[in-house]
Amino acid sequence: MNKVIVKQGNREVWCYGELKEDSNFSVECTDEMDSGIVADYNGPLDWNSVVEKLSNSFPYVEQIEAVWR
Repeated sequence: MNKVIVKQGNREVWCYGELKEDSNFSVECTDEMDSGIVADYNGPLDWNSVVEKLSNSFPYVEQIEAVWR
């Protein structure tokens, strides 16, 4: 599985998986209670854009994994 590290401010977000049009995302945050799944992502499919967009909805994102069928 490939890993990409994206800088978000002064933090690193570790990103895993292959981005595809039907990707869902598993988002892991510093506080486990803030983590979740995104099944309706609608945006550019590059890791920088994914991290930026999902960071608006999830506080303190540490890791994102792309999962698809």
